[in-house]
Amino acid sequence: MSKPFNFRGSINDSAKEHIFYYAEVLDITDDAGAGRIKARIKLVDDVYKTDAELPWSYPLIPRFFNVVPKKGEGVRLFLYNISNNPSGTLNRSYIGPILGQDQDLPYQDKRIALGTQSDIGGANAKKKIREVTWGGGIYPDPQDVAIQGRDNADIILTSSKIDLRAGKFVPGNPVELNRSNPSRIQLNLVNNKESVANIIADKINLISYTGKPAITFNNLSKAGLDSSGTLLQSFLGGDGELTQDNLPVGGVLHPLVYGDKLIDFCKLVQKFVQNHTHPYGQMVPDVATDESDGIKKISQFNFSEMISHRIRIN
Repeated sequence: MSKPFNFRGSINDSAKEHIFYYAEVLDITDDAGAGRIKARIKLVDDVYKTDAELPWSYPLIPRFFNVVPKKGEGVRLFLYNISNNPSGTLNRSYIGPILGQDQDLPYQDKRIALGTQSDIGGANAKKKIREVTWGGGIYPDPQDVAIQGRDNADIILTSSKIDLRAGKFVPGNPVELNRSNPSRIQLNLVNNKESVANIIADKINLISYTGKPAITFNNLSKAGLDSSGTLLQSFLGGDGELTQDNLPVGGVLHPLVYGDKLIDFCKLVQKFVQNHTHPYGQMVPDVATDESDGIKKISQFNFSEMISHRIRIN
C-alpha cells in the first residue's frame, strides 16, 4: 500500500509524525445523529481489525452546517495525539469530504480527489469550468462566498447581491449552464441605493397560511412539500386544465391578475357607464353604432389575458 495516499503528503512521512491524515470514509451510520463517521487511515489503523472497531471521528465544523461525507470519499482526519490506542477512546475530528472541483460535488473517490486537493493523488485536474464555453455562471467565482449543495442548487453571496438557485446547470451535465428554466431568488442592492427582489421560475406560488383559502403546513406536507414537487404543484395550481374561455381551473391557489389588464377592462366599463343611453327608463341600453360606449370591446374582452397562468396566490 502506497504511503502518499494515506498520510499528510510527503513520500517520506513516517506513520506518526503529524496530527492529520487522509482517511477513507467507511461508515456514516450514526444513531446519535451527531454527524460522526468511521474513517480508516490505511497502515496507521491496521491495529483496528474491523471497521466497527474504528473510533468515532467527530465533525470539526459546528452543527449549524450539515456536511457529512459519503462512504468512499476522503476526509482530512485530525488526531488529538499520535498515540494509536485501540481502546476506542482516541479522539479524532474530520473535515470533509475532500472534493476536487465544482463538478465533483455529488461524489468523488478519495484517491481521485487528492489529485487536485493535495500534491499527491491518483488523477489530474479536469478542465476548469470557466474555460468551458458553456460553463460560465454555474459555480461561484473565487471572490464570492457560497454554500453549494451536493447536486444542482446553491446560495451565492457577492458584494451586494444574494442568489439562491436550483437547477443552475442542465440536469445530467454539470458543466453546461441551464439557460432555459433555472429557479432563482435574487436579492440585490442596486447602485447602493435601491433594493430589488426577483423571484424567477416556470411557476411561482405565493402562499399564506391565513390566506383565502387558508393553507396549513399539514396540507402542504401531505401534498408533497418535501418531495420532488409534482404532486404539490397539482395541489396548488391544478393540472394545467383550461375552460373553453382558456381560463385555468383546479388547484387551491388563485391566478394572479395583471394590474394593467384589469385597469384596461375597468376603463372600458367606465366608458360604457358614462356614454351609454336608455330609450326609456328601466329598459336595456341602446348599443352605440359608432362604438362610443365601448360595449363591443367589453363583450369581446379576453379575460384569459388578464390573469397569469404561472403565478398563483391565496
